[in-house]
Amino acid sequence: MNPIKMPEDINHPRRRFLSTAAMAITATQFGMLSSAKAEVPSETATETAPARPGTNTSFSSTESVDERNRDEVLATYTAYLAAFNANDISAIDRLVQYPLAYIGDGKTTLVDTFPVKPAELMAAKQWHTTKDSSYEVVFASAHKAHVILRHATRLRADGSAIETVSAFYALTRTPSGWKFFVLSDITIPA
Repeated sequence: MNPIKMPEDINHPRRRFLSTAAMAITATQFGMLSSAKAEVPSETATETAPARPGTNTSFSSTESVDERNRDEVLATYTAYLAAFNANDISAIDRLVQYPLAYIGDGKTTLVDTFPVKPAELMAAKQWHTTKDSSYEVVFASAHKAHVILRHATRLRADGSAIETVSAFYALTRTPSGWKFFVLSDITIPA
């Protein structure tokens, strides 16, 4: 058996270069360097704010997200938010490709039903509305898309903050349109 031979001297400049390259690739894949971004102004924002696909985004002509795919994905995401806030599980189910991979509590679970009951969540938290929603399509190909809800603040009826939420969604194009197949969310109490 041959022992693994390690060089006596570590090439630190090479190591830094490779580390920087790996971080840049990762950041690009997660939309940290270039993204299709949608910002909802805080004065008028709720998760059910009416939006026409593509009207609340800013893209340069050099973006890597196809505009048509982006608009379709944003329309699907907007429909999901409206269905969630209306507690319309059948509408949510039409937007989900089951099994759905739900990432939460340190594990990934494949579920055949939507893992959140919106009305129960809203009642338990006394959640009335949402403000400061910032979401973006970070990448959309012909068959797959990633959407990030960077942050949103959930509020009680008196306007006091409950928590901040962030989420990641992966969608796939099906014959009946874009559908969610991965959901991961994080909440931080106010």
